[in-house]
This record gives sequence, C-alpha cells and structure tokens, in this order.
Amino acid sequence: VIVIVDQHGINRYKSTNIEKIFGWKPEDVIGVSTWENIHPDDLESTQKFFGKLMNVPDSVGTTECRYRRKDGSYSWIEFTGTNLLHDPDINGLLGNYHDINERKQTEEALKESETRLKKAQSVAKIGNWEYDIATGTVWASEQAFQIYGLERTSPYLPLDKVEACIPDVQRVNKALVDLIQKNKKYDIEFEVHRKSDRKATLIHSLAEVVFNNEVPIKILGVIHDITEQRKFE
Repeated sequence: VIVIVDQHGINRYKSTNIEKIFGWKPEDVIGVSTWENIHPDDLESTQKFFGKLMNVPDSVGTTECRYRRKDGSYSWIEFTGTNLLHDPDINGLLGNYHDINERKQTEEALKESETRLKKAQSVAKIGNWEYDIATGTVWASEQAFQIYGLERTSPYLPLDKVEACIPDVQRVNKALVDLIQKNKKYDIEFEVHRKSDRKATLIHSLAEVVFNNEVPIKILGVIHDITEQRKFE
C-alpha cells in the first residue's frame, strides 16, 4: 500500500491495494488520522518514528507495527517512509507498507522454540557447539558457556579460556584432530575445572563432521555435564 501522510498524521492519499489487503477503501481512510488504525500498544513508538522522520527533510526510515483491518483484526506491517514535506507535489511523508503477519508469526514461533531449547538444555545440563574449520571459531549455546563457567559476552567460545579449564587438553584436542582428519569417532569424557569457581566437572562430549563435497567444513557437537550422573552410578 502506498500512502501520503501530512505533518499532523492525516492520510492524504492511499493506493487502492489497501482494500485488497486490509479491507478499507481509500475513501474510508483519506482525511482520517493514521493513528486511528495503529494498535494502541504500538502507537507511542510509531508516533516517535514519524516524528523523527518529519524533522529531517529527505530522511528515510523503516518500522514495524500492527495495523487495524476493516474487520477489526490487526496485522503486522512493515512501513518505509521518506520525508517529502518540502516537495510541493507530495507535501508530506511518502510511504509504503505491506503485511508481514506471517513472517512475524514465524519469528514468534522460532523465538518460542529457542526459549524451550534453552530451558531443556539448562534442565538437562547439555550444551551444543559448532566449530568452523576455516575460521577456527567455535559458536556455543548459553548452556555450553555455563558448563565451562564462562560468561557469554559473545556467541563464540574463547578457546584459550576453554583449554585452560581442561587438565587433559592434549587428549581432547587430539580427539578433535582425529575426527577432522580421519573421521574417527568423537565420543569422549574429560574433566573440566570451571573458570568461575574452579569446580571439577565431568563432561561427556559427542561430535560429528559436516562435509561439503567430501571436504570437512564444520564440526557439530554437544557437551553434557555428567558429574551427578557418575556420582549416582
């Protein structure tokens, strides 16, 4: 939908697509404040966004908010606007917006899934990691950091600090090299002295190689704190 909004937030123009997508005819909303169809919870942030654009000629910005359909329901929209108040042919904010409801639902579902995974890993004391062979960097989940007693200030494990936590680091590194070079099974247990409190923790780690045209490019692995399990056994 293409729209022109004046400096007071009044709709001066709406393209005909608004009826196809949101049910309104252009004449239903032209001359009406655009704020009437913005969800109350999004009104303040959307007005601030418009206010910033209105203060700077030719400024461009994008925001997301919920827009009311004619049937009373709300859909998420992505709005991009340009300040053309100085242009006599426009004399307002020229913008376009489209329905992103399906995308937002997917994002929410993914966020909920990630929250559940974090909780499950926390309860089970399991973390996962990915080693990029080309860059030598290791991405790790939040629980993986906690198992090593490290603060997660970035998504990547500081390898020097991880190695400092492992008394038998040579055996652990050799197992990783054998996995990459020989595709040898990586299924090991080793002790970790957590950096945060130096507490001795027993770890079980599994990993496998990801290949691209028979070239190893990545290692996918998990680490499991089995300290309590071993005590019970």
